[in-house]
Amino acid sequence: MGMHFAHSLGYKSRNSSTCHTISLTTPGSNEQIQQTHSDVLLKMMISILRAWYHPLEHLVHAVATLEGICETMLFKVKEVEEKNQEILEKIKAILVRVYPGAEENVYPVWMGLADVRSANELTRHFTLSNLLHCLDSNTDKVATYLEALKCRIIHNNDC
Repeated sequence: MGMHFAHSLGYKSRNSSTCHTISLTTPGSNEQIQQTHSDVLLKMMISILRAWYHPLEHLVHAVATLEGICETMLFKVKEVEEKNQEILEKIKAILVRVYPGAEENVYPVWMGLADVRSANELTRHFTLSNLLHCLDSNTDKVATYLEALKCRIIHNNDC
């Protein structure tokens, strides 16, 4: 429903500047990622994952209150929330172990709660669609950084 709804609004043609994580400076190209130090990549992942703590919490609640929502979707959203927290804790543990004394970066605060709770159904649906789009984009970014670190550390950059 979400992606169909977003597509019907022409959402795909919009850029991701509406994502609350847009203020994070992150490498985009493979070359930029390769030039970024491992501790910086770890801190970036932590910032991205921490930035999703509250939005995911509210996304679970919002999905639970949608009319006609299937239990599978609610289960999946809860699972994403739990996995985000699990990955965050593991990456923080890696940072502390590999770079003792390293301090985490700040993370952007999500300001979309009023839109998720809006009485206007169109606003709520657009906000949820935007959240899902941003979550997908940020999840891909974290996965790409993890793959880069895996290649760098485990395979000695031979990937």
